[in-house]
Amino acid sequence: MDDTITENAFSLKNGDFYGFIHGLVGQQIVDILKFQSITSTQSLIRNPNIFEIFNKKCSEPSFLLIREKSCLQLDDGQFIIKIGLMNNLNYLLDLLKQQQQKKIMESIYIEAYPSLSFDFINKHPLLKSLILWFQQLGNNGGINKD
Repeated sequence: MDDTITENAFSLKNGDFYGFIHGLVGQQIVDILKFQSITSTQSLIRNPNIFEIFNKKCSEPSFLLIREKSCLQLDDGQFIIKIGLMNNLNYLLDLLKQQQQKKIMESIYIEAYPSLSFDFINKHPLLKSLILWFQQLGNNGGINKD
């Protein structure tokens, strides 16, 4: 997955957000998000259980159509989410949470070392190892002179 696409995902809203989701996991997830007015990545991350709505009673035709495509109805009347949709949602949430964590780590690193570019350091593994070693020394109180 192209990192620039997922990095931009946190600024997408409405149609752009739905287009991004469609490209990753398909139209069914988009329909479920739209029905619940989840219009951004942040909103999705805050409310990850988008399938909970299918256990509610609702006679609205658009809801019934989405539920029919997304669920299997058991003999006792309960609905279960199709496993493919569940896997798609888990993939999407994992990807977004990883990118969110990456952005947090980058911002912490940039704040601590503003003169060094995160991309520059990642392109030079030896430099990255050396910086991490010096950080570890700094956290442990410096070099032992004994």
